[in-house]
Amino acid sequence: MDTEATRDVLAAAAVVLFNIPVLFTTWKMVFFAPPTTAGPGGAAPATAPPPNKVALKGLTDALQEKDADGNPTGVISYSRVTGMIGTSVVASLFWMISNIVIAMAVLDPQSISGVLTDVSKLFLIGAALFVPYAFNQLKSLLQ
Repeated sequence: MDTEATRDVLAAAAVVLFNIPVLFTTWKMVFFAPPTTAGPGGAAPATAPPPNKVALKGLTDALQEKDADGNPTGVISYSRVTGMIGTSVVASLFWMISNIVIAMAVLDPQSISGVLTDVSKLFLIGAALFVPYAFNQLKSLLQ
């Protein structure tokens, strides 16, 4: 096996090894989430909400404005939606760039700093998606 083919195999192995914990964690979160309904014999769920709070039933509940007790009000919060989108975009970009940098560390280590410098602007733009959420949090602190 020649040097270039060996480097390609090592780069692919590094990317696969990097992604195994991410895939395992995602799989565990999706397929092994704690129960949200009563267990056998009507026992309380393993993750019962605090006594004065309502358990979230899904993403829609999480994206709603909350009342003083932290319960959903039925009104979708723009800042929570943009915060969720921002989180998804920035996490996806970070994961993608991490895969690229890991492969480049094996294939072409000299070019990593240039890629990271260019990508930093993209992360700043992605962080701007969190601005409405930050202002909403500041507003709630001042009330």
